[in-house]
Amino acid sequence: SARGFNPSQAGNLRIAGLYFDQAATPNNRLVRGNAIHVGISAQGYTFPAPTGVVDFDLRTPGNKFVTSVLAGHGALFGYFRSTVEIDTQIPVIKDVLSIGGGFGHQKNNVSQNAIGDDNYTASTIVRWTPSDVFSLTSFWSGAKAGANDGDRPRVFVGDNDAPTDYRQTDIGGPAWVFFGYTQQNYGAVATAMLPD
Repeated sequence: SARGFNPSQAGNLRIAGLYFDQAATPNNRLVRGNAIHVGISAQGYTFPAPTGVVDFDLRTPGNKFVTSVLAGHGALFGYFRSTVEIDTQIPVIKDVLSIGGGFGHQKNNVSQNAIGDDNYTASTIVRWTPSDVFSLTSFWSGAKAGANDGDRPRVFVGDNDAPTDYRQTDIGGPAWVFFGYTQQNYGAVATAMLPD
């Protein structure tokens, strides 16, 4: 939110300063962060607006071989979550070609409705700089989420007797209540120094 408005709903999103029509939210495997430009700081962008402009910063790979791993497990909002993330950048040809990418998996074991789900994120970024005056960065990112077991039915009794004890995770839900989604972003950003 910027000045009480939502830049995403207003379509004021950019990747590396270029207009971006968001079909899916860029994941953390693709972007390292973002900056919100409001007022005077947004004047350098095409079509600035009162909502501000959100500019996503790509995880552009560099000249060092780097791999990072994150693993975690803990409780969040009353259910357990396990996470593993791997990100890497590989210089193929120093100062010319480098590749980056990552993979993440998050498992929510049990939520308030006894639904377990698996969430995946992945990305690939290739940076090609054949000369001092031109560079091309292409990227792809994807996310997939879905419930393992779908929603659970509720149990109602028809008399004054208490229902028998049961574990909610043992009661299967119908197939039509399963849910999930798949998101993708892809594109390329080129920069060139043109002669006068």
